[in-house]
This record gives sequence, structure tokens and C-alpha cells, in this order.
Amino acid sequence: MSKPDSAARSEQTKAELKIQFEPQYGRTVFVGTRALLESEGLIPDGVVFPQGIARLGWTEGEFRFELRRVRPDDFDGPPRGWLECDNFELTRWWNNSLGCDERALKSKARELREMAYSMTAEGIEERDRRWRAWVKARDDKAFQAFKALVPTLIPTSRKPRGVSTDRGARHE
Repeated sequence: MSKPDSAARSEQTKAELKIQFEPQYGRTVFVGTRALLESEGLIPDGVVFPQGIARLGWTEGEFRFELRRVRPDDFDGPPRGWLECDNFELTRWWNNSLGCDERALKSKARELREMAYSMTAEGIEERDRRWRAWVKARDDKAFQAFKALVPTLIPTSRKPRGVSTDRGARHE
């Protein structure tokens, strides 16, 4: 595989690694260029990236991994057009015997423990302490001014593309 030229390499560094958490399946999916996956330390030394539609799998510690080439989001053509693209998906699964149902059961049990704690005197006191801290932070002008300087910390009034606030309204 030939190395990308410097212009292509600078475009790769501008790209962001996409991470999708899927706890119900016990996996995390990372999508990005080879350089991004390697720079995040997700690919062990010596791994040869798969060509075409081939997949590569390995186990490391408590995780199982699968690496494969995927179609870029902005590509609409047939597979032969993207099979050489620098766009890979790395899927990481927990490497243990717990099934999805058992994980879900443990998660629900944890939620129930947290709910039961929230009804105790100690839980109620903690909730009140957090509420008072939130009110104090909300009313602190210096803190709010600082927050306004941090990009994306305060939500904007812009709605995301593709989201309609009109329920049942027809646009003509």
C-alpha cells in the first residue's frame, strides 16, 4: 500500500475519530483513518491493515478486536470505489463470558441500588447538597462569564440539521 502524500496526510489529521458506544452489545466501534486509529493507540504494533473487504481479528487482554475497511459517509458509489479508501472500522468487544442479557440485568440491578440509595436520608441529603451547589453556580456571574468563553459548553439556540420542532406541521 502506498503512503499518502502530504496534502492527503494533512486532511487525515483534520478528520476526527468517530466513537460509538454500544453497551447493550458490549462493544465500542471506532471509525477513522489508519493514522487516527494508530495515533489513539488502538492498533498494536505489527498489525497489517486488511486490503479490500478482508477483516482482521485479534484478542488483547480483556478485549476482542475486529478491523475492517468501511465505506466513507460521504461516498455514494459502489464498493469498488471505496475499497482502497483510508477509512477503517475497529470494533472492540469485552472478551468475557457475560452475555448481553446478563449485562443488562447487572445494569438494572445497579440502577435499582442507586434508586434505593436516593430514598435514604443520606441520598436525600446528597441530592439537596448537589441542588444547592447547582443554584450557587447558576447565580455566580464570574463562573457564567467563564462558561461563555468555552466553545460548545453553553448550548446555542440553533437546532441540529434534520430536526424539526414542528410536530405534524406540513411544509409546502
